[in-house]
Amino acid sequence: MTSICRPTTCCEKFVFPRPTDQQIDAIGIADKRLDDLPNNWLNQPNASEEELKKRSLTNLYTQRPTWLANVHAELDHEFWLHTVGRKRRRTQTTRRSSHGCWRQI
Repeated sequence: MTSICRPTTCCEKFVFPRPTDQQIDAIGIADKRLDDLPNNWLNQPNASEEELKKRSLTNLYTQRPTWLANVHAELDHEFWLHTVGRKRRRTQTTRRSSHGCWRQI
């Protein structure tokens, strides 16, 4: 498949990878952690009402604690390992164009 890259559109054709059910489960577990941990931080049961008012996703991502960066890295790793990265390593038939999108070579 040939991808045509233009300045107005990134890529006209892109075949999304089809991970197996096991790979989807691994990505789902990492995704659930990324959802659960910030929600637990936002809604701590022992926090005072004043402290809970200060807690927001904006403040959390501004602080960017190590555990949050690690959970994002875990999800990124699982996604790339089981989808795009696996496919690229196997075929090595894509290259980034000058417009920043991937194309077949």
